[in-house]
Amino acid sequence: MIAHIIPILRLPANLGVFDYLVPDELAAKIKKGQIVKVNFWGQKINGLAIKIKAKSAIRKNKLKPVLQIIDESPFLTINQLKLIDWLANHYYVSQALAAKLIIPELPKKEPNQTAQNNKGAQLKIFIPPKKIKKIVNLINQSKKEKFLFWCDQVETKIDFYLGLIKKVKQGQILILFAEQDSLEFMANQLKNYLANFLVISSAFTKKELGQVWWKIKNGDAQIVLGTRLAVFYPYQNLKYLIIDEENNPHYKQWDMNPRYDAKVIVQKIAKQFQAKLIFFSALPTVESFWQSEKNKIKLHKILKLQAKIEIVDLVEQMKGGNFSIISQVLEEEIKRQLKEKRQIALILNRKGYARITLCRDCGFVAECPDCSAALNLSHNRLKCPNCKFQQDNLLFCPRCHNPEIKSVGSGTQKIESEIKKIFPETKIARLDSDNQKNAKVIKKLFQAKKIEILIGTQMILKSWLKNNLGLTAFINIDTDLNQPSYRATENTFQMVAYALTLLNEKAKLIIQTYNFENPIFQLLKSKDWPAFYQKEIEDRQTLFYPPFGALTKLIYQNKNKKRVELETEQLFKKLKNKYPAEQIFISKIKKVRKNYQQFILLKSKNPDLRLAKNDLPTDWLIDLTPQSLG
Repeated sequence: MIAHIIPILRLPANLGVFDYLVPDELAAKIKKGQIVKVNFWGQKINGLAIKIKAKSAIRKNKLKPVLQIIDESPFLTINQLKLIDWLANHYYVSQALAAKLIIPELPKKEPNQTAQNNKGAQLKIFIPPKKIKKIVNLINQSKKEKFLFWCDQVETKIDFYLGLIKKVKQGQILILFAEQDSLEFMANQLKNYLANFLVISSAFTKKELGQVWWKIKNGDAQIVLGTRLAVFYPYQNLKYLIIDEENNPHYKQWDMNPRYDAKVIVQKIAKQFQAKLIFFSALPTVESFWQSEKNKIKLHKILKLQAKIEIVDLVEQMKGGNFSIISQVLEEEIKRQLKEKRQIALILNRKGYARITLCRDCGFVAECPDCSAALNLSHNRLKCPNCKFQQDNLLFCPRCHNPEIKSVGSGTQKIESEIKKIFPETKIARLDSDNQKNAKVIKKLFQAKKIEILIGTQMILKSWLKNNLGLTAFINIDTDLNQPSYRATENTFQMVAYALTLLNEKAKLIIQTYNFENPIFQLLKSKDWPAFYQKEIEDRQTLFYPPFGALTKLIYQNKNKKRVELETEQLFKKLKNKYPAEQIFISKIKKVRKNYQQFILLKSKNPDLRLAKNDLPTDWLIDLTPQSLG
């Protein structure tokens, strides 16, 4: 007897499944989906049995034996085994890497425990509002499988989740969250009403994740809340899948292979279970909105009165003699909010004190030797935004020895410095990725109203800001609009829309820009979301961007610069001759974490275009529908 075994390792795309001999003493016990112990390249490792057959094309004396069956009950479900095949094919990776993604750690079998249990707690009685009850009933009774819920109030979202949970008596419900903060916030809200639900989080220990795994596998968990890793768990009877903040880019893995999108995987899982799929957002993605217009997805909408938006022209401020990044308009509004004892959030999506350090005499720019990225000034240290490299600030230009070397461009630290000068008696805090370890402390202080002004990157836009927030300001929105992505405008609008959900109708949102004449600011000010969508859809249709075309980014990296250039040029010629594409080009070479890196971007007006797996070298990274074109 022969077993097809997938080693649970990160193997290249051309390696994945191996034949092993099943010893007589294990022949009656071995099954598909079991985890087994095998010898692989001289090491004893865990493998996944995916098929049992009578013969192998390899001679028996050349085959190694299965050493042990870890657990006689199949570890993965049939749907998970099918998902491994789909992941490998869809993302151009080996079945071994797909299996590793689904089984990152082998949890112990502890079926009698749960990660969240509120039995015995004093629970509130939930009565759904009429609008929510109506939408829940419509979704529950509908023959459609996909739904889009466009809602701009956090409280309405909580009501909807509870309303759906109370309505569904049988089967499992999975609510997926893009970020840990959103998951924790919703778990804290739901525990006031629900006696029992499970949470899946990357912050859990291996033991805690193991407890949740077995609870779900045994069918004991009806309600599951999780970050994107929750899509890989062994569900038995999924009826509903909800994607919270479906526009959030964190559903996409961008820094490791495979560069999967949890939203795409969820759609595959929904089909497996014939479950209903609900996308939830304060401002949906262009793709979701377009699908709703084409009646491929049913749209439900609850929008309420929101805070006013004011656009500030920073160029006019400079003409009036104010060269600070803090406009006079913003300064006066901060004073007013402080007087009324309301809290303030100031957003700039650029950390550090200054963005770039340069010599105006010879043009020298301080760059990371490992990444070739411009170094950011932070606490008198020059730091790389991509890797861990840092050095002391420069006192003079290392090229021409000019002592007048300057650091320019604002970051969150500079905003913090300026705000402290203007409001020296105010309680101010800063939160960005440089001091993320302080996030929990800052969160508690803000909720206790011991922080009056919070400065940070977009990461501070969380539900815990909401209770006493009187003003949110985007210090320089151009930083977001000028990102090298076809989604830059969409991402900016969604960021603003989410910021509005944290403000009541009496609060205010200020947007500062150096490009005041850009017509998108009138759309933002009037919150004319339909006009924004229409413009985005027309632009994408003209340029063949998703959903009207396919984007594939192929990335190669190596320490040898010449090899990178040669490999990229060879693949570029091969793809250009074989695949019909409206646009295919090679990027400039750059250095990232001591490796040289170059990519090929292929854009086609055929949304279903797929490259053949055997056309792609195994040592390339494949990014489908990339977030960035840079």
